Amino acid sequence: MGFRERLPTGEMPLPLFVGINVVVYAFCFATLLLSLRDGELATPFAWIFATAMALNGLGHVGIMVVRRRHFPGGWTAFLLLALSAILILRLLGLG
Repeated sequence: MGFRERLPTGEMPLPLFVGINVVVYAFCFATLLLSLRDGELATPFAWIFATAMALNGLGHVGIMVVRRRHFPGGWTAFLLLALSAILILRLLGLG
């Protein structure tokens, strides 16, 4: 069974799955470009990115806890949570 079939709500349509990933990668690339240019939007974009990644990580871990078994992306979610926490701490000037 593939990732799209294991979602809590059932199968995610492939165009939606691809679309979400394209938007996420485009946002990451835009954040990178803004940070390299030291643009004023770099910090708000980084906040949005860090928050979204933390919520994504919490969602994956939460699904594993509720289901009491592995969920795709569940184990890497811990790395995502750690990295988003580091980014948030740096944005707050604490890291």
